[in-house]
Amino acid sequence: MYDTEVDRPAELHRGRFLAVLIEAGAVMLAVATVAWSGARLWVLLEQPFVVEDVLRLAGVVIAGLAAALGLAGLGEMVRATAQPAGAASIERRYSGDGGGLSDAARLHDAMRELGDLLREVRDISLLNEPQRQARLDYQCAQWIGRLEEQVPGLLRQHDWVKARALVQEARLRFPHVQNWLALEEQVEQARAAVEARDVESAHRQVDEFIKLGAWDRVADVVQELIARHPTSIRAIELQRRIAREQDKIDTDQRTRLMAQAQDAANSKEWPTALGLAQQLIARYPRSTEADALRAQMATLRENAEIYHRQQMEISIREHIRRHDYQSALRMAQDLIERYPNSPQANALRGQVGKLLERVTA
Repeated sequence: MYDTEVDRPAELHRGRFLAVLIEAGAVMLAVATVAWSGARLWVLLEQPFVVEDVLRLAGVVIAGLAAALGLAGLGEMVRATAQPAGAASIERRYSGDGGGLSDAARLHDAMRELGDLLREVRDISLLNEPQRQARLDYQCAQWIGRLEEQVPGLLRQHDWVKARALVQEARLRFPHVQNWLALEEQVEQARAAVEARDVESAHRQVDEFIKLGAWDRVADVVQELIARHPTSIRAIELQRRIAREQDKIDTDQRTRLMAQAQDAANSKEWPTALGLAQQLIARYPRSTEADALRAQMATLRENAEIYHRQQMEISIREHIRRHDYQSALRMAQDLIERYPNSPQANALRGQVGKLLERVTA
């Protein structure tokens, strides 16, 4: 059923062991940095000191904590490279309770895992060769039994990604066992059995959402399909097709907004031109059109402000012509308050008194 050759690297899980050692080192470095800096600060406070001493202390603390963070990141990288992409341990990573751990809880788990691994190394070192092989065989049989129970359940839930990750992790830990081939084939057969149906359903949903212009729903459908069938050629082709169509639509919309903004500017409808420019920049901030409009925003804002002041001035004159002095006074005061340095404000200051007399008359 499986090869009896002793697989020491898989048995000792050296990649995981090294990652835990590095993470534990990060914890100890951080603790030592904080403890030393606290003691040093206490000494400084008990005697006269200069600012340079405090700055040096702060620099040491920052350097120590930065080094601890760097070691922690290195540990995560080592842990990631020691496992297949997306894989995680059966007992912990798919239990649903590890996503919200705090940093303190993660550090505590790392120290506990380090202790477990050290005890495991100690136990293995006390065994002779036949005992080690028997231990490895027992561990492998345990993994096979758990996977043979878990994989069918995941397949019934159509969770191919998790099922494949479990099998890949088991293959990494026990690479000479042949059972993984059968389980991987089982996963692939179950996935392929519903691939055509899922792709067809996704095509129908995509076409319907495109007709409705619901591109956010289109993206959701495609992402879900790719997650369920990451190696499906038809799913990948659908994803590329949607990307092309979305790019074309984005290009058309950018061109339309740019043309509308230019037409509004040519017609001296500056507020409209400014609004269209702001809309284009907000929706497509990295486009060439957005870059071109950013260079013109100052001019557009200035012209839009002038246009607005002129419209307010025209409206004030219209209210005066209709003897609506109260509305004219209110608008004049608003214009002076909002644009105090404008030519319109300077002209209206001399008329506010007359308007007030007519309102109170």
